[in-house]
Amino acid sequence: MGLLRTRGWHAYIVLCLVVWVFIVSMPGNWLLAIAHWPMALVMIGGSLVAGSTPMGGGTIAFPALVLGFHRTPVMARDFGLAIQSTGMTSALLFIVKRGIPVEKRLLVWSCIGAVIGLTFGTFVLATRVPADWVKLLFATLWLTFGSWLVTGTAKATSEPRGSTDGHNVVLIGLIVGALGGAVAALIGVGVEMLVYATLVLRFGWGPKAAVPTAVCTTALVSPVGLLLRYFTAGINPGVFPDWMACVPIVIFGAPFGAYISTRMPRSMLLKLIGVLVLVQFSVTVNQVRPSLALWGGVVALAALGGFGLWLLAPSAARRPAAVVSSV
Repeated sequence: MGLLRTRGWHAYIVLCLVVWVFIVSMPGNWLLAIAHWPMALVMIGGSLVAGSTPMGGGTIAFPALVLGFHRTPVMARDFGLAIQSTGMTSALLFIVKRGIPVEKRLLVWSCIGAVIGLTFGTFVLATRVPADWVKLLFATLWLTFGSWLVTGTAKATSEPRGSTDGHNVVLIGLIVGALGGAVAALIGVGVEMLVYATLVLRFGWGPKAAVPTAVCTTALVSPVGLLLRYFTAGINPGVFPDWMACVPIVIFGAPFGAYISTRMPRSMLLKLIGVLVLVQFSVTVNQVRPSLALWGGVVALAALGGFGLWLLAPSAARRPAAVVSSV
């Protein structure tokens, strides 16, 4: 078992590279992959953010594709699921190889809940929510979560790894997973953010210690979302060339991000996330130009997200804050 744990990541890397070389060696594919080099450049940062923060690679890919490259939210969502299925699986195996602790019970039950949420989101929400609403949904949720991450996590009082004893992990995991899965069916990310918030707020995990569990959640949930897309509406054809261009980047970038998350100070990365959150929200608003009704929805969604984060830690909210020296 120990040998499998230490060699699993290396075997996965070799397998990915062999499959990738086989695919790009087919007629026309090599030139197609090269032509999509801008997305590979984006995912250098995306994979590092995905591996070192509770925000999946889709949090970088989605705004880059939709706002920068003017792709549809459907294509961006499908690409996020596809590239996370590749890169975050590599990060998961790297975490296992390094023996980095994760909260296994919450991981398992949140993933089960995510399957329920993804199924509901794929069959019900994805076919009914307009594209502009999806853009604003992503921008607002990332703004809400990113604001809490930047301003709240750095000041939260928590142990490196808190205890889940005395908590109904099954119910919490199912609820968190189902909500996150429904959101991920629309924008490709969501479960990992809620799992991270649950660990920090509800279970008292330190900000850095909670990241690996969030990373593993993305790795396990993304392939499920991708398969649901494949067997229902189908994966957007625009995903394939961007995916080809990014595979060699993300299979190394996400594990490296997971590694540096245990080593580097969080303050620098938190500031970067804060800038990205503000930029993507501003650009989204400028592109969508929401009506008064949509602005009402944005405010309501932000308030609902903030209230949900507060509910995760009703007792912690009443305790005086202290600075965490490890951040």
